[in-house]
Amino acid sequence: MAIIRKYIIMKNKGVPCGVVTLTQNGVKVIGNISGEYYTPGVLGIYTDKLYIFNIDKPDKQFTFECPDIARADCLLARQGAGKLTGVCFGSNCGSGNETDLLIKINQEFRQNDIELIKSTPKEEKISIAPPSLHDEAVPTPIIQQPEELPVMQTKKEEDEPLEFYYSVKQQLDEMFVCYPEVPEMNAAIPGSKWVRIDSDEGPYVMGVISAEGAPVYICYGVPEEEGGVPPTDIKHACELIKTNAGGYWIVYQDATTGETLTKNNP
Repeated sequence: MAIIRKYIIMKNKGVPCGVVTLTQNGVKVIGNISGEYYTPGVLGIYTDKLYIFNIDKPDKQFTFECPDIARADCLLARQGAGKLTGVCFGSNCGSGNETDLLIKINQEFRQNDIELIKSTPKEEKISIAPPSLHDEAVPTPIIQQPEELPVMQTKKEEDEPLEFYYSVKQQLDEMFVCYPEVPEMNAAIPGSKWVRIDSDEGPYVMGVISAEGAPVYICYGVPEEEGGVPPTDIKHACELIKTNAGGYWIVYQDATTGETLTKNNP
């Protein structure tokens, strides 16, 4: 049986904040969750049945046995008021239901008396290596007040070029067809194209930044609100891009690995 790999983009209030990677070889599945959340929690994955894993550190890896990962709904939850509450959700089939999955996870915990994670580990700094967004090969965003920008995690030798991008390309292509263009973002970042999505949780923009015709970053952003403070959920990984029609807090994902770029915080 061929090895199958699925990337599931996790979103909080419509804003991407992490990625669940599932690699299947036969019935064995190796999973990994990475992203911008530091509070320990519980990851529920629903395919043919419900699988639950404690997530106690960034880039947590886990394994399980499953005959088919063609459909996988993923929900990261954490303890609150005596029950688990959702943090972020993603689905690789587009028809997953976050509320239903949260109910299933809470039922599993009550029926089997599973112990919730209670300790909060110290926030871990993510070690990031160049190149940065200011390298000559990558278009430089126009920023009103430049700060130390996020830098990209070094690609592993075994990563296939643009592997993550091609795994989500169909979804991206559909979004570029179905949603309106954002010309002010196209103008602000050379070599990029953007669309605006009005979701139930509020509007956001999605874009792809290319260099020499090849995608470099897949980006998501939310409008800047009064006060100029970034959303708490993405403050570790976003930067403000100013346009002639307002600003956007933008999160960048590496087009090859799917890794979220992050700032080097002191």
